[in-house]
Amino acid sequence: YTYRAFKLADAIFPKSVKLNINDYYLQQEYADQANDLIERGCKIDIVGAQMHLFRPQQALDIADGTSDAQSPENVRRTLGFLSQTKRPIHLSEITITSPDNSERGLAIQAVMLRNLYRLWFSWKDMMGITWWNVVDNCGAPGEPSYSGIFTRDMQPKLSYFVMDDLINRQWKTNLELSSDASGEISFRGFRGSYKITYLDKDKNERVVFKMLK
Repeated sequence: YTYRAFKLADAIFPKSVKLNINDYYLQQEYADQANDLIERGCKIDIVGAQMHLFRPQQALDIADGTSDAQSPENVRRTLGFLSQTKRPIHLSEITITSPDNSERGLAIQAVMLRNLYRLWFSWKDMMGITWWNVVDNCGAPGEPSYSGIFTRDMQPKLSYFVMDDLINRQWKTNLELSSDASGEISFRGFRGSYKITYLDKDKNERVVFKMLK
């Protein structure tokens, strides 16, 4: 049925539409299935993956060092399976719950978010990460109450500020440079869209936008 679903989608949607396979069973079999579908002619543009730390006890065990769930070694192992498909990876559903609403519980969630996001971001094939339940107590039945980055009344939690710092400060390149004698500059920065402001030879300010890959 997976093969037929992709074939139907490919026939119906414009070729510009990206088709994404997605699963939560992130073992070798998933990579094998995706590669088999690709070899049989399925249009799979992105490989999706789910990662849910739903249980509060999981978060406590990770914080206490008694669990290797989502350890750097295990995360890299999982991403290695997904990279076998030679497709961009989209972490399409992410849950990092807070064990409770205490100060320690909120700190545990924020630290796990920071560590995992930095590890995911560092992986070459990573193209996107989607947080699953953005607001507390808004998930499906059975999902944890404190898995958002906002409280139920839309107040930002510590995890929100950690994510904001990563995305809008640490992972952005802001710098001033002077050109060399030939008028050229070089720098190492993050991939993305850049706004470049400079002075031309007549000292007039110019602004250009450029995508750096």
